[in-house]
Amino acid sequence: MNSGKLNNDWVTIKNQEAADSLIDPKKYKYFIPFMQRPRSLSEAANLINIKTNLMHYHIKRLLNLGLIREVDFRTGRGRRGMRYQASSSKFFIPLKYTSVTNMETILYGLQEPMFRQIVKSRILIAAQERDDLGMAFELTPEHHFSISVSAQNDEQWASEAHQESENYPALFSKYLTLKLNHNDAKWLQRELIKLYQKAFELDTDEGRDFVMGLSIAPISN
Repeated sequence: MNSGKLNNDWVTIKNQEAADSLIDPKKYKYFIPFMQRPRSLSEAANLINIKTNLMHYHIKRLLNLGLIREVDFRTGRGRRGMRYQASSSKFFIPLKYTSVTNMETILYGLQEPMFRQIVKSRILIAAQERDDLGMAFELTPEHHFSISVSAQNDEQWASEAHQESENYPALFSKYLTLKLNHNDAKWLQRELIKLYQKAFELDTDEGRDFVMGLSIAPISN
């Protein structure tokens, strides 16, 4: 009889269908109930609000893929029942066993809430905490149209409203495309890692909540 204790060893997934079952938003919902604790078919079905016959199909599929296992047990009345549990609490999926579409979907899903929070915070701060900040729409010297949150004019931007001024809120958000050689790109990557680590050191139970995002990536077609 299998123990109900969850295995904490890393399990590497090298099967396309198993990989999709863990990262495809339309499929991983059937697996999540068994990641949390051992559950019976009916318990899992009720948790994600689906019919038991559909849950039965997905349990068989997850068993065949090795993502869950059977946990035999007895109920309080002495009747035998079966619960199911994830085969591990940790799974590693090499990217070559995933589809680009699924990876894009899952990463967008992880990053979009943070991006939305950054945008929302910028708007609220500009609207509620500063009289000299607004939306600037202009034609750049390169004849590109630019729209951004900024001060009313260049003079304000260079003085009080400049991001480094103590009177300016702790707010910064920029996106840019750079041409970098490998050494410079690696230097920038390491600096971002240092900044990321420093941010954790500054984290405290007191003060205001902030959201921060750091990323760098070579552009691929």
